[in-house]
Amino acid sequence: AEVLNLAFWQRIYAAKDEKELKKGFLVGASLVSMLTFLFGVSCLLLKANDIRQREECPTEGNSIPAPPFTFFEILDMPSTTGFTRHLVFILALCTIASCADSFQTAITSVISREVIRQGLDDMKGLALGEVLVVIVNIPAMAFAIHAAKDTGPDGLAVKLTDLFGMADIFTITLVIPLFSGLWKFVTPMGSFAGMFMGIFYILVWGWVEYGTFVAGFANLTMMCWGVKEAKPEGYSPYACGPWYAWRSAMLFTTIPLVTFVATYGWSWTENMWRAMNKLFEQRGLVGKAFI
Repeated sequence: AEVLNLAFWQRIYAAKDEKELKKGFLVGASLVSMLTFLFGVSCLLLKANDIRQREECPTEGNSIPAPPFTFFEILDMPSTTGFTRHLVFILALCTIASCADSFQTAITSVISREVIRQGLDDMKGLALGEVLVVIVNIPAMAFAIHAAKDTGPDGLAVKLTDLFGMADIFTITLVIPLFSGLWKFVTPMGSFAGMFMGIFYILVWGWVEYGTFVAGFANLTMMCWGVKEAKPEGYSPYACGPWYAWRSAMLFTTIPLVTFVATYGWSWTENMWRAMNKLFEQRGLVGKAFI
């Protein structure tokens, strides 16, 4: 879903020139990759510490309630100093504010673009843009506050990640077909075939795994509604969910391969059909074959 994130595209359009864009991309990608690696290693160590604490007799601290909260296991360690706790709090606050700011800025840019098209003067356009941004953001903030307090077993505090999973499972079917369309070899119908096969692949996976057609649609959401016998398998203790179920890693890995084969396979077939038709036209065989 991040490939289609307006916050990223806005930064691309704001670049001074192509050179600055490449420089910013390399620096930003390097920093993000380094931080992601450090977070990954830290969470592996914290998860190991959580397992150790649960095996102690008596057990120490509290177990990690959900995988997204693994990093905050550091707050549950007795040896964590007050200074470190304050740093974690500041880091969490900055990351949340940064995400919200990026999405709000992207929403503002989209709305401003539409306002400009209406031909309003500067002051009216500015006022209308600000009002629309407030209208969009206030319900989002209210929903976020409600979700944070809904901590039940099926509460939004945990299930909110499923919404991101749904967005990711849909948009990952678009990445290869859409960006391949920038190459002349890929035809519009080839891109459409790639998108369709990505969705169809997810449907068939759920249908085959659970034996019902409804389960295929449930698989599009990465959840298990309408499925009665969903059980954890493999390395994951979770039967469903966009990030933790065993099928998630397999789906997110294989969908780009399926869409790639469908997109380029259909485009190759279509290009060959056109080339053969053109060849027969040149030889005056139109009407005898390939019609």
